[in-house]
Amino acid sequence: MMYYAQEEQFDNIRLESVSNFTKWVRVKESLTMTSPRPVATKLSLTALGGSVSGDVQGSVIVVDTFDEL
Repeated sequence: MMYYAQEEQFDNIRLESVSNFTKWVRVKESLTMTSPRPVATKLSLTALGGSVSGDVQGSVIVVDTFDEL
């Protein structure tokens, strides 16, 4: 990580200690887009499971092609 950061000329790079952390346990995550599609659609995701408890809602931007990104 440090080598990549230096290679990309990032500045202000530092390591910080983390207290009160014994281990991280992955929990089950799921993502369902309920709008604007007419039918709820399950999507794949990558996330840090358990970072936020409960349900999370957010906005979705739908694109039809890679060029629209």
